Amino acid sequence: MSRFVKAIQNVLRFHKKKIGLFFVFFIIFLVYLFPYNDLGDLVTSKVSQYTHNGVYLQFSDLNPSLFPSLGFEFKNVSIDTPILQSIKADSLTVRPAILSLLTLKPGLSMSADGLFKGKAHLSGAIPGLSPEASMKPKISGDVSNMDLADVTKAFKLPMDLSGKFSMETDSIAMDLNNWQQLTGDISANIKDAKIGAMNINTPLGPLPLPSMNFSIIDLKADAKDGTVKVQKLALGKTGDELSGTAKGQFEYRNEMMLGTYDFSIEIEVLASFETKMGVLWSTLEGFIESFKRSSPPGKKTFAFRISGQGVIAPPRIGPYQ
Repeated sequence: MSRFVKAIQNVLRFHKKKIGLFFVFFIIFLVYLFPYNDLGDLVTSKVSQYTHNGVYLQFSDLNPSLFPSLGFEFKNVSIDTPILQSIKADSLTVRPAILSLLTLKPGLSMSADGLFKGKAHLSGAIPGLSPEASMKPKISGDVSNMDLADVTKAFKLPMDLSGKFSMETDSIAMDLNNWQQLTGDISANIKDAKIGAMNINTPLGPLPLPSMNFSIIDLKADAKDGTVKVQKLALGKTGDELSGTAKGQFEYRNEMMLGTYDFSIEIEVLASFETKMGVLWSTLEGFIESFKRSSPPGKKTFAFRISGQGVIAPPRIGPYQ
């Protein structure tokens, strides 16, 4: 054994320059000469295979990325799924969390530019390699200035939305087998939000809603054990046709059905919004008329508390708390 160790030491002592040059040229080969673009079809087929043909990934160029850590950058990315319309990004950078592999907690981070005309950065960790643990990922990250109209179109949402969407979370942990175990926090806002006219189905029939504009929508909330606490929800600001704030909480079941809820709400309505809403506003105002506050001409202010169970049972409306 001592002869073997001594031989290794001699190799390192007398051939260290050669070994160093070998690693230098090897890195140069990997970075500049390796034909990464020839792996395009292989990457596409492997992604499709591992997602059971659920995700089809295409890109024009593939290059290594060395800063701030080792990873790969995909250019002109297009992702198609049976559920979503084609999602495109100017670039997508994927970086495996190498150190986490040593603790058997694999993870990675992804950054996308040009995604829905905005940016996104997400990092995730799976707390183990067992099948049970693999169903409980943890995610953190942020998105900024995404075009909400493009997001609505890609996710095929049954409404017309537009604006600039941003979101941030320090940590969200979820159980894919039990959504009531969702835990984490979220901060989000939409600038220059526009909601198109739509019909909302109710037990009494379709409820028509006119289009609405908000200079900003701001949300801060956290979830734990099937309960979402809304610390702040701001719709618009003074001067918008409709503006207001809300805080409270609601419960949801594993089927993502609404359970009990309890919110304290303040709203400010301009005369132009009353005219736009017509009979619908007159009906809604009848329920909250007794909670009206003093306000200048051309404006009405209300503050009340609303609570209930699910969407079918009639809500209870009381004084603001």
